Order: sequence, then structure tokens, then C-alpha cells
Amino acid sequence: MKIIHYLKVAKHFNIFTHEFWLALCHDLVEDGYVGKWICKYWHSLNCITRVNTETYKEYIYRLSYDKTAKNVKLADLEENMKRCNTSLIKRYEKAYKTLTQ
Repeated sequence: MKIIHYLKVAKHFNIFTHEFWLALCHDLVEDGYVGKWICKYWHSLNCITRVNTETYKEYIYRLSYDKTAKNVKLADLEENMKRCNTSLIKRYEKAYKTLTQ
């Protein structure tokens, strides 16, 4: 099921861009499919991977400084808002607004 989400986020980008490949991999570390070690070799993946000790607000702030991570997170938020009907929608909307200002 997660692979569908990765593909939906990736479809926002051209296949020949860094954003496309980051979108395909954006949750792999958080979901436990790939070890954290890979983040030291891919800066944008490190930026888009949330650290356990940071708040969601801190996470959004940190990733906002990497253009590729920011673009992929915006696509991720768009996809999340399409399928979300819970209290998380407000969190996603706030993060989206923060990243687009």
C-alpha cells in the first residue's frame, strides 16, 4: 500500500529530476525499509527524514532549507490531504502554508 503513496508523490515530478527519485524514496527510512545510514550519502533524503527527537514544526522548518526536500514535501502534503479526513488535515494544511510562504 505504501508503494502507491510513493508513486503518487513521484508523479508530481519529471522522471529525470532529483525530486522524482527523492519522492520515490521519501518515506523509506521513516517506514523502516532502509537504514538511517543512507541519509549521510543523500542530503535531501536526510532533510526529508524526520528525526525522532524533533517536533513536527521543527521538522518542517528544517526541511524548508533544502529546495528538493521542500518540493517533495509539498507534493507529499498534497497527496496526504487528498486522502486524509482526520484531525491531521489541519497539521498538513499548516505545514503546506509554512512551506509556501
